[in-house]
Amino acid sequence: AFSEEVVGFSQDDIAHSGCKFTFFAASPTQPQNVNWTLTVQYTFTHVELKVLAGSAQDAAGNQNLASEVFVKDFQGHFVPSGMTIADNFVPWNGSLCLTDADLSKFKATCPTPTGCAEAGCYYDTCDYEQFVLSYIERNDWLFPVSGNLFENSYRNAIFYDDVLMSNHIVDELEEGGTRISEDIGVPWYNSSWTSQFQPQWTYWGAVDSGKHTLRLVLDYGNTNISAGSIDIYYCFSDENGTVIGEGCGVDLIAGPTLTFGGKEFVWKTSNECTNCITPADALYINGVQGLNITFKEIERIGMVGTTAAERGCAAALQFYSQLDLTSQGAGEGDADVNQLVTMVGPKNLNPASSVTTTVFVPIGTFALDENVKKLTLNIDTFNNVTEISEANSWELSFCMCWPADLVPGPSMFVLDDDGISSKELAFGQEHCITPAYMQAEVDGTNSFNTFFTLLYTELNQGQATAIAGNQEPPEDGQTPNRGWTNKFFLDGVEIHSDSGRGPLLQGESAKKLSTMNLGMPDDKVHTLSLVIDGDFSENEWGQVHTEKAEANEINNWGNITFRWCGWHPDLWPGPNVSIGAKPNVPWGSMVCITDEDVVHTRAEIQCTEGGCQEVGVDAITLFFTYEEANRGSQIAEATFSPNGGWTNSLYYDDTIVANNTLRSALAANGSRYVQAAGDNGLDEKSLVPIDLETHNLTLTLDRDNDVAFRVPGSYWTWFVEVRFCTSAVLDIFKGKCGCSGELEAGPTVRIGQKTVTLGTSVN
Repeated sequence: AFSEEVVGFSQDDIAHSGCKFTFFAASPTQPQNVNWTLTVQYTFTHVELKVLAGSAQDAAGNQNLASEVFVKDFQGHFVPSGMTIADNFVPWNGSLCLTDADLSKFKATCPTPTGCAEAGCYYDTCDYEQFVLSYIERNDWLFPVSGNLFENSYRNAIFYDDVLMSNHIVDELEEGGTRISEDIGVPWYNSSWTSQFQPQWTYWGAVDSGKHTLRLVLDYGNTNISAGSIDIYYCFSDENGTVIGEGCGVDLIAGPTLTFGGKEFVWKTSNECTNCITPADALYINGVQGLNITFKEIERIGMVGTTAAERGCAAALQFYSQLDLTSQGAGEGDADVNQLVTMVGPKNLNPASSVTTTVFVPIGTFALDENVKKLTLNIDTFNNVTEISEANSWELSFCMCWPADLVPGPSMFVLDDDGISSKELAFGQEHCITPAYMQAEVDGTNSFNTFFTLLYTELNQGQATAIAGNQEPPEDGQTPNRGWTNKFFLDGVEIHSDSGRGPLLQGESAKKLSTMNLGMPDDKVHTLSLVIDGDFSENEWGQVHTEKAEANEINNWGNITFRWCGWHPDLWPGPNVSIGAKPNVPWGSMVCITDEDVVHTRAEIQCTEGGCQEVGVDAITLFFTYEEANRGSQIAEATFSPNGGWTNSLYYDDTIVANNTLRSALAANGSRYVQAAGDNGLDEKSLVPIDLETHNLTLTLDRDNDVAFRVPGSYWTWFVEVRFCTSAVLDIFKGKCGCSGELEAGPTVRIGQKTVTLGTSVN
């Protein structure tokens, strides 16, 4: 077809070979002389057609360009791809591993007669075994494939090691025709059959360990077209299950390259840094910097055979692969260090198949020095697969081409207050901070500010010198004027910084002592973070390599979590209190005060020569004794109180009736007994009013919160409800007392230092 109407075009303008023209004309459709029809008859298996340049002109007289060459090749009489043997399709020139399970049963005359008579012997049929084959036959030609047999039929033949095993008659195959052969059975070799019977059979060869060739010939005895050949191997088991033959094979190999950090390298080793891995090759997964390593494993032989693969004769079953890293020793003369990177398995590989494995390897696996390193891939580590070749190691040498990389050491140390001993604080773990490590002599230390001295290490594990962007290396032992800054953060808030750090050469480290305020001890879990080169205010990567980031900025951090352990005292008055003659009154209970509980004193009349006078007064005294105990793990002392001790107060309802002041230090788990108001006790004048109502005696320990490191918000307050039924009450209220009848809850309750009426709310 042309793109527009043309004139002057004829069949003589078409160059051709391998065919002749039988029809040529322009299509009658409009527009005319655009589409043309050409009918050809092929005369050869290779045909070419081409429209020559300048063979036609358009209305403006422009000549056409030459067309592309049309090519047609005829394949003739052939069998495409391969053939099917024992239900396994095998490509031409491929390999097939056969097992005894691939044999099929067929019936034929038994080798020995069942019986004989005058008319002769007669035979039954017996079961035999054979291999079954089939194939697709095609005729890609202009003429039918025919032979000189009945109705133009012809023979196709199968050869085994160039010995004719089977020649079978097939019908004529028309031009362009395709057909699937019938199943062709070839008896398997059996010495008992050949010696006794069926001499006309040609047997499939006996099992051995060698390679054999099966070949299909089309139109045998005439054109003898070789359709293709297949290599045959065996993996049979005898009646005892012992494998015989063992000619089949498996061979595991690595793919030609290893992908390392996104770069593809051919397996090879060298003493030079020919393969360079840089920070740009790394990636971060869940905040961890590392490198992806990808390798391929291939079953090389590619033998076909389903049952053979299941037996492991043609497939690699249940094998493991191991990737190892070899690094040079740390010191001169030290042996190389080998470490496992990954082990993968168990896995299976079918014939001619492959499997690709990708592993993520953290950067910390690789020493960031300038030494040549080596990755070694060992396939079938435990030799689970019997292979044609057991050479299963592939090696790749490389270098870590890394700039400076600052990291903290694996731990910090908090110094004891004695300045000698210390406690290791490993990063990534939880620790206890106890009072023994507080630097008590630091100015500003109190309940809300606690100072500690930490020792940490900073290390340059990269290859280049770590130096701040505005810092020059020191000369003649001089300290540089400015370096990078290391910072401490408590729960994300900066609390301390160390400036002027560095420079550090490759592999060099430095230690630093820093004293900082960790705030007020409490009962929460806290995070303390150290970041090396933590000055991000001027440059997002810190001050080291201002114009080029470190090899790894994420590993500059070290975090610990800690609790304040053994820090807080905990004062309490024991489970009971002694009131008057009642020695074990539980806190929170109600008690009835009677004459037995109080001490009566009366005024006396004393007379002398000068006259008489009243000495003393009439009084009632109540003694209130409580235990003062420290059930915490830290000493209770009013270290920061200007008075030198704390105060315990006893309230009668809302009024203080007794104070125990200047309380001295009380060791952890220590206790002592205290009498409110001392030896004088509580007199009736302080207990106002004494009536028929319910009242509260409330004890508050450390009333002014003078005890150091007391847990913030803790309430050290306990109460007892009291009612009175003394003779004085009976006299005043005409025989009534507060304890008569059944005891009921009083109208008020003591909460902290407030007396609240029941049924109301309190803020």
